Amino acid sequence: MLHALEEATGIPLKNMDDFKYLQISQDYKGPPATPDLLEKEIERAKSSCFNGYDLQGGHVIELKVNFHTLHKKIVEPDSFELDAFSALRVLHWLAGDLSQLPDAITRLHSLEELHFIGNGLDVVPDNLCHLTNLVILDLGSNGITRLPEDFSCFPRLEQVILPENQLSALPDSVYEVPTLKVLHLAGNYLSDLSPFIGQLTQLESLDVGSNQLTSLPETTGDLRNLTKFSCPHNKIESLPDTIGMLQSLEELDLEGNRLHTLPPAMGELQHLRRLNLRQNYLPAVPPSLRQLQKLRSLDLSKQKSLPKEVKGILKLPAWITELKDLTELNVSENKLTQLPKNIGNLVNLITLDLHHNKLQALPETVGGLINLRCLFVGQNSLATFPDAFASLASLRRLDISKNYFTTIPWQVAFCLLTEFNVRDNPLTGSSKRALARALRKPRVIPFPTPSYYFWEELTKESCAQAVRLGKMSTEEADAHNAEQNELAYHGRARFRG
Repeated sequence: MLHALEEATGIPLKNMDDFKYLQISQDYKGPPATPDLLEKEIERAKSSCFNGYDLQGGHVIELKVNFHTLHKKIVEPDSFELDAFSALRVLHWLAGDLSQLPDAITRLHSLEELHFIGNGLDVVPDNLCHLTNLVILDLGSNGITRLPEDFSCFPRLEQVILPENQLSALPDSVYEVPTLKVLHLAGNYLSDLSPFIGQLTQLESLDVGSNQLTSLPETTGDLRNLTKFSCPHNKIESLPDTIGMLQSLEELDLEGNRLHTLPPAMGELQHLRRLNLRQNYLPAVPPSLRQLQKLRSLDLSKQKSLPKEVKGILKLPAWITELKDLTELNVSENKLTQLPKNIGNLVNLITLDLHHNKLQALPETVGGLINLRCLFVGQNSLATFPDAFASLASLRRLDISKNYFTTIPWQVAFCLLTEFNVRDNPLTGSSKRALARALRKPRVIPFPTPSYYFWEELTKESCAQAVRLGKMSTEEADAHNAEQNELAYHGRARFRG
């Protein structure tokens, strides 16, 4: 390989004392790498050396080769002379199109990180165990069907990353690695999770999404150090009661399963901050969520229906406003007809997604959402906004598309929006003309991102609505309109036009 690079670039590479990190790839969008481009890449690698750092004689310790972008005439994957990199600690081997792991990799005894990604590997050889210093084993996006039976030869292993393969089971020895902190198995063919999973007491991140799991073992609750658990797009119908024992858990993703209820033990997850329950079969907001006082993000969108049940959540319980730390709430694509009257108590809410429900009105208390920046209420049955909507001074993104607004809401004049979607409403009269004028303005960007010129027209119209409704005097409207447009023009709202 070095000989090929020397011939291609004219640069002597046999003495690599100046190198610490070497990347051989084309990391920009353009034609395949040429010798000239490769020379620049090597020069960049040489310039990245850290003087004064002991690199065991100056040998390369990190090598990244991307065969997807590397010109095949310069080097072929099966001719790559890895033995020349005996001091290597980190190896990224991307898109090499090899069905077998090169033997030379198993002779890199100093290797701590192996990222062998997107190569078509189907079987991981047993002699991988020669890499006793491995800390990270990343074999994602291959076609792996079998792993080595013995993982006890990796006393330092902390991360096993195996997404997008064809594994139907893991060797039991994987669950006996006491140092393991990260286990990612998304996109495989696992039909169950071994009860031995509970032995991984140091595990911090577990991802088993997009498999064929129908349940979780009771021993899942033994993962006391788990902070992130991703299990989306499986076929899980219920959670074990031991789920409440995951006292360190901060993120839980259960999107796209078949849950129709949650155990009361869910309420014991006192450190949970993010909970994704999108696309399940929940007929109502589970009462156990009331105890999750540190929850910041909750996604209950697009709940499906069980036989003989109404599709989606019909109402939000009043207690949901007790979750004072919530910054994101998504209950879109359900059957909500109203919001809790005390919704304004969620003073920390930044994003509220209610699109595709059956809301006919928003409560006056919505004005209490003083930190709200994004509100999505498209595809409902709204025709007006409450007066208190004008108090949402922090609002920047508003979607009211596919409702029944005949005029641009006057409250919009009090918001410095950067995105406003009013499409597919039956606008009439002056509002429709204002919209038409705005769309004829130069430099107008189409919805959902209006330019300054577009917002100028909408502000005029919404102020006019406020005057007609007696919400402000003509003088107040003129002054407010001028002030808002001045702020927008000078970039406070950062309009793009």
